[in-house]
Amino acid sequence: MLKSSYFILLALFLVLFAMPLVQDGMFIDGVCYAALSNNLANGIGSLWSLKLTDTMFSEFNEHPPLMFGIQSLFFRVLGSGYGTERVYCVLVALLTIFLMARIWRNVFQNTPIMAWWPLPIFFWILNEESFMRYTSNMLECTMTLFDLGAVALLLRAYPLQKNEFVPNNRSLYVLGVGLMLVAAFLTKGPVGLFPLAFWGVYAWANKTSNWNTIITQTVLLTVVVLAGIGAFFLYEPARTALTTYFEQQVMAAIQGKRMENIAPHRLYMLQRFFEIHAHFIVLLGVAWFFIIRRKGRSITPSYWSAVLFFMGIGATALLPVMLSLKQAPHYIVPSLPWFALGFGAFLAAVLAPLKAVAAPRWLLPLAIVLVVAGAYLTYSKIGLTRKDLAEVKPFFSFLPPRSTIGFFAQQEALIRNNYFQRYNFNALDGKGTFYKYLIYDKVLSVPEEVLSTYQQIFFVGDYVVYMHK
Repeated sequence: MLKSSYFILLALFLVLFAMPLVQDGMFIDGVCYAALSNNLANGIGSLWSLKLTDTMFSEFNEHPPLMFGIQSLFFRVLGSGYGTERVYCVLVALLTIFLMARIWRNVFQNTPIMAWWPLPIFFWILNEESFMRYTSNMLECTMTLFDLGAVALLLRAYPLQKNEFVPNNRSLYVLGVGLMLVAAFLTKGPVGLFPLAFWGVYAWANKTSNWNTIITQTVLLTVVVLAGIGAFFLYEPARTALTTYFEQQVMAAIQGKRMENIAPHRLYMLQRFFEIHAHFIVLLGVAWFFIIRRKGRSITPSYWSAVLFFMGIGATALLPVMLSLKQAPHYIVPSLPWFALGFGAFLAAVLAPLKAVAAPRWLLPLAIVLVVAGAYLTYSKIGLTRKDLAEVKPFFSFLPPRSTIGFFAQQEALIRNNYFQRYNFNALDGKGTFYKYLIYDKVLSVPEEVLSTYQQIFFVGDYVVYMHK
């Protein structure tokens, strides 16, 4: 059974994660983040003064800079090819799976369900928000890594099954967790600090009343994290960048001043949770009814505490997002590993009373066939280009890199601007008519002064390219 699950997981990873990544083109936000990282690697902007183009986000303070700094190292090593951010995405996804498996093994060590660690991975990998966002170079995915690492360290120091705090290396664990949470904050801001609720969730899941330890440890970790964040405010460029980020993004979102990604209602994240987990919940309900309820069995209390703990941590990652109406579907990403671990723990606990869960002999050969098929499908997609990128890619063959282009179209297209910067370091300006190259949408009237001083040199889809005579 275990060998078969490895191959099935690999097949799913190939089809749902690798296959989209081998194709050229990406979700708009991911292209922007890759462009910022690529710029940083090529000397455009700096870590605390990020820059997208001369004409758009010449000072980028929409997010903290850590992910861009990390990803820029990949661009320095691998170059500016379209595969660089894809290598990064794959690595982040694989590390997420690794940490989920480590957390599972840590929580369920020396129990019958420890070997069931592939279950939460199945729940995570089959979640549409997982395979959509981890293939889109999203900030939340990197932040989730740091949060998983923080809770993994906390579970080493505070074992869930033992319900006690291990005193050895306490300061080392607190320091390590603090560093992880500071890194999460520097990736996506305050939303990355939800593991500070660890001891409260732990107490709820274990029904413990040791509030002195809970409060003491929470305060201690909070002080360490705030000190770590505060240290950056002693450095002027960092203080300027983070202060601007707080004012323009965090406070503006809470006050309802940010108009992008506005949800239809305050509980949208909760709605999204049920939309993407409904089929999992039905599956778990059916399994519980037929295996536990009808046969008069029960779930071991220690397993219940693990389920409650994982779901509680997931809730602490999800609920604070609803403080603001600014809620995009991908904001749910940091909670997904925890809900997957909770669902996996519940299903494993339901299956645990069974004497044996044997896989049919044909499952392993079928799983291997699925891996081969997944590898073939992935290979067949290498080099394919998304439509939105295919429409602008021909421009890059003759436009000089690192130049500003006059671009005039009916509608402003952020994705187009991001692609020009990411693939050719071109800034687009829809106001200036004094650049060497001008591009006009065919439906627009070209001014007489342009026609008299520029000549047509190229047609690309719905656009005409002019070069100064």
